[in-house]
Formats: sequence, C-alpha cells, structure tokens
Amino acid sequence: VAYSPDGRYLLLASYDGTARVWNAQSGRPVATLTGIGGGVWSIAMSADGRRLMTAAGVQTGQGRRMALSTDQLVGEIKPIVPRCLTPAERAGFNLSPAAPEWCFAMDKWPYNSRAWKIWHQHKDDKVKPPQPDSAEWLSWVEKTGSALLAKHPAEAILYAREGASITEELSENDPENPRWRLALASNLIDEGRALKALRRFQEAIDTYERPLMIVSSEAAAHPDNAGDQGDVAYVSELVGDAFTDKHEPDGAVIFYRRALAIRVKLLAAQPDDPTRQANAAYDDQALAEQLLAKNANVEALGDARDNLTLRRKLADAKPGDADRAEDVAYALRLLGDVLTANDNAADARAAYSESLTIRKKLADAEPKNGVRLNAVAYVEERLAASLLKEGKATDAVALYKDAVDVERKAVAVEPDNVSRQDDLSYADEHLATTLTALGRANETPPYYREALAAREKVTARAERDEIAAQGKAGAATADKLGGVAWDALFAHDFDKALAVSRRAADLAPDLVWIKTNYAHALMFLNRTNDARAMYLEYRGKQT
Repeated sequence: VAYSPDGRYLLLASYDGTARVWNAQSGRPVATLTGIGGGVWSIAMSADGRRLMTAAGVQTGQGRRMALSTDQLVGEIKPIVPRCLTPAERAGFNLSPAAPEWCFAMDKWPYNSRAWKIWHQHKDDKVKPPQPDSAEWLSWVEKTGSALLAKHPAEAILYAREGASITEELSENDPENPRWRLALASNLIDEGRALKALRRFQEAIDTYERPLMIVSSEAAAHPDNAGDQGDVAYVSELVGDAFTDKHEPDGAVIFYRRALAIRVKLLAAQPDDPTRQANAAYDDQALAEQLLAKNANVEALGDARDNLTLRRKLADAKPGDADRAEDVAYALRLLGDVLTANDNAADARAAYSESLTIRKKLADAEPKNGVRLNAVAYVEERLAASLLKEGKATDAVALYKDAVDVERKAVAVEPDNVSRQDDLSYADEHLATTLTALGRANETPPYYREALAAREKVTARAERDEIAAQGKAGAATADKLGGVAWDALFAHDFDKALAVSRRAADLAPDLVWIKTNYAHALMFLNRTNDARAMYLEYRGKQT
C-alpha cells in the first residue's frame, strides 16, 4: 500500500498480479492495471503523478504512464494525435468554429499552414480577420500585406506569399481567366518589393521574373491596350531599380531601356498626358544615372536632356508646384554631372547654376526644411567642383564654404536627423580637401574637427541600429568608425584616431583599409616601428 505524492490517491499492490489506484477521499476506484506478471509486492507513483512504478513477483520493475483524470488523459493524447478538427468538422459536432489554442501551439493540421498562422496572429484584433477557407480571405490578406509593406517588409513577405499561393491555385483551376494570373503577378510584385526593401536585391530580381512574364504575355495578347503595355514597363522598372540598388548598372540599363521604349510609345499617343510624361521622364533619368555609373557618358547625355525637357513641361503646367520645380532642379544637376563627365565644364556650370537658383528659391520658401537646404548645398558643391576645373579656385572655395554653412542650417533645423550630420561631414571634408589642394592646409583643422563631431554622431546611430538588427556591432559600425578615424587624423587628434581604428579593426578584421588609418595614427604618434610593420603587413592588399 502507498499514497500518491499529493495524497489524493491510494495505491494498492496485489498478489493477484494487479495494481489498483483508488481515490483516497471518495473511496472510488480510479484505475486497475493488469498483465504485470506475477504477484505485485511493491508500488509507487512518480512525483508528477504521471507514472506508476510496480515490482512483481518475478522481481522485475515496470513503469506505466497514467492518466488519473480526464484533463490528464487529454494532455497525454494531444501530442500524439496527428490532426485537429477543421472548422467544418467542428461545426458538424456543434463545437465552436474556432479551434482550441493547443492545435496552434502544437502545430497540428490544418492549423500548421501559413494561412492559419496568419489568422492566429490577428485573431484578437479589434476587427477580426475572415477564416482562411472563406471567400473574403484573399482580399483581406492582400490588403493587410500591402499596409505592412512600407514599414514592415519582412512581415509583408508572408502575406504576399499567401496571396500568391491562393491566386496561383485559382489560376491553375481557371486558366482562361486572366484575372487570377494578374492577381498572382500583383502578389509576386509585392513580395519582390518587400525583398528589395530588405536589401535582398537578387531575390527581388528573381521574384520579379515571373510577374514580368505574366504581364508581357497579356501585353502581347492585347498590343493596343495601354494598361497592359504600361504594366510591362512598370515591372521592368522594378527590375531596373533592384539592379540599381545592387550596383549593377549593366542590368539596370537593360530593363530601363525596355521600359522607356514602351513609355515613349505611350507618350507619343497622348503627348500632353502628365502621367505619361512623368513615366517617360523617370526612365530617362534612371537611364542617365546608370549610364553615367557605367561610364557610358556620351550615351547618357541624350537621356539626361530628354529628362530635363519632360521635367520642364511638367513644371510649366503647374508653376506653383514645389516638387515639380525640384524635379527640374534635379534634372539640371544630373545634366551637369553628365556634361562634366563629357568634359564640357562650361555647359555643366550653366546647368548647375540654374539648378542652384531653383533650389535656393525653394529653400527660402521652406527655411525649416532640411531636405531643401541639403539640396542647395549639394548642387553648390557640384558647381564648386566645376569651377575648380575651370581654374576659378576663389569662387569654388566660396561656394564650398557656403555649402558648409547651408548644411549647418540643415543640422540646426533637424538636429536628430543623422543624415544631416552625414551631409555636414561630407561638406566639411570637401572644403578641407580643396583647401589642402590649393596649399591652404593650415585652414583645414576646424572643418575636420566639425566633420569629426558629425561623424561620431552618425557612427553612434549606426552602431545602435546594427546592435538592434544583429545583436552586436560589426562591419557596418566598423565602416563608420573608419570615417571617424580618418577625420580624427586630419583634425590632429591622433590618440582618438588610434583608439577608433583599433576598435574598428577588432570589429571587422577583414576591412584592410581601416588598417591604413591605424598605421597612420601610429606614425603620427611617433610609433614608427609599429606603423612600418603594419604598412608592410598589408602592402599590396586590396582595400
């Protein structure tokens, strides 16, 4: 005779080869175990009350799992049942259509599917989602995924893939209906956009391949349908954008060219349509940028000029529209870059000057807009570089100094925006580099010190972001620290340059260029032998 650990059950061992469990309070039998083998002379229960241990006459010990209540029995069965009831099956047994939580927690069919996992995530929302087997499910998935795309692309991928799975099945079941093929393309496009937002550029390009095939097929079947033709251009632009962000201009140019050919044809049919003008301008601009990136400078010139022509038409149609005016200013700045690359400094300077005039007017109208201020400083630096090429050093330095002042104003109006700090550091560095080239290095330390302070703020934010994303600082932080070290060297803060370089090297040992700053700092601290050893160790290695 024995009791369970909690005292609720009486355990009886019997020489008739059975073991019995009785409710100690009610005196009622709970369970009888047979087939033990010989008379049972010892009995005990495990501490959790789930196993009964017996010793029989043949002097062998046995352990058996026990369920002494309905709840315990259900708990024992849950892990081994292969599935749960579907909503329809539950309704047939007059049960609530909502499956119990354990079906989700234990990943039981059908609630282990992507659809049910999405539903479960939203089941307690104020507006409850429709069930995955309902007619409203697809519409809800697509709408919810689209809402997540801008700020939560990683989550949006799940919804896009669910929508694609549904529309693919519908398309296969109804192959003559283009509605489902186009819906499939739309969901795949959303998935590609989410992947691009996550900087998974090649995956985005691969994902766009199928929707491009779908819309191209529709366009081939309806050559006079402007909407179908526009869809091909749009998806081609998405692929071009992904190649651009992947820094592969050759791929980008191929797809922007394809899109532009379609946009130009559509524009020819309705030359005064502002939407068609803007679409063609987008492709001209993108092409000019990517051709410039691949040093196809002569080819880029035509697209840059076409872009400017279209941007002027759009701005003339809405003379008070600040965004359209900025589009013209950007087009002029881009044309200036292309002209500079083609060694046409005079025309480049004219383009930059007109761009600067527009941007100053926009900035004066919005003095608290850091983006407008930064745009002014940016084109001032381009104009200054152009003036330097023409030998007008005094005018160039004055513009560089004004660019620094403008960036300071941008920082003042947006003190928490690290992009403004980054822009200020670059403006300081460009000015300081120019002064050095002109033999005025003695004037540069204040600018390098300002750049250093700005870069330290940028680096602090980059480190916080990297820790949040990856759990620790790594290569991204090291890259920013390398910039801090560089400015520290020119600011004559050699101790800081050394400390920062050492930490950057610890975080990213493979970034060879950081070692050069490390060696420079050692040299300026008169640790000549250490500097020489580091220079020699990394001599000839790719930075």
